[in-house]
Amino acid sequence: MKIIKLLLSFILILGIVIGILYLTGSFGDSGTGGGSDPKTFAEQSSLLDDEWQTASWDINLYKKGMIRLRQNEEALGEDGMKTLIDKLNEYAIPKLRNTMMKEFAKTDCNASTIETLYKSLEELKSTTPGREKHEGIVEMSGTYKIYKEAMRLCSAKIAFNPGDGTNWTPLANQKKAYLDKRASIKSDPYYKFIQNITDIKNGLNTLDSRLNAAATNFKNDVAQRIIKKYSSRKESADEFFRVKSKFQHEFGSHSSLDNLADQFLF
Repeated sequence: MKIIKLLLSFILILGIVIGILYLTGSFGDSGTGGGSDPKTFAEQSSLLDDEWQTASWDINLYKKGMIRLRQNEEALGEDGMKTLIDKLNEYAIPKLRNTMMKEFAKTDCNASTIETLYKSLEELKSTTPGREKHEGIVEMSGTYKIYKEAMRLCSAKIAFNPGDGTNWTPLANQKKAYLDKRASIKSDPYYKFIQNITDIKNGLNTLDSRLNAAATNFKNDVAQRIIKKYSSRKESADEFFRVKSKFQHEFGSHSSLDNLADQFLF
């Protein structure tokens, strides 16, 4: 009987302790758990509204808000932090998107400005897993990607590989690689956002003339590689004339090769 009474007393005391812990918030939620202090949550939410409702994109303001939330992480709890970080990003992403897409739309789009904005975009993407699927982030990321591809093509120094004096990739195939790249850029769904940039428009439009200029050099470069290889006449005449025939089939005649052919014949 005494054992039963002691057991009941123990259960009663344990129930009282658990009840006290629950009421004081010390049981069930830790500072980083799901619970959130209502006052702190309301204050932080209000601060975000005050800062961002009329503000333009500002990376320093974004960092300031994120630091403040981290400083209040214990009071906000896991759910509160997630909710307020989402709220901060929902304010920030459209504002960054507006700033970045406006820069892309300029004829004199500034490369340095774009790189600075892209760094901000990467910071936003890093704050919340899955954030990269946000419509605004997808658009900014896609536009930046095709912008970089277009700029690389437009600024590329075109030079075709003349081979080793015996074998070379046909000029048509090497030109096609550049032309296919231009077609790919223009068919990209995000190209419309960068098509008015002067450097890109001019670079893509003059690609053909740049290819033709490089083609002239390519013909001479291949001829010089052949001459360098066969002028010692260590190779057989049959081999030289095979290569010369291949050259003529693609480029036509070349006086230096004709002169070398005479040396093989006499």
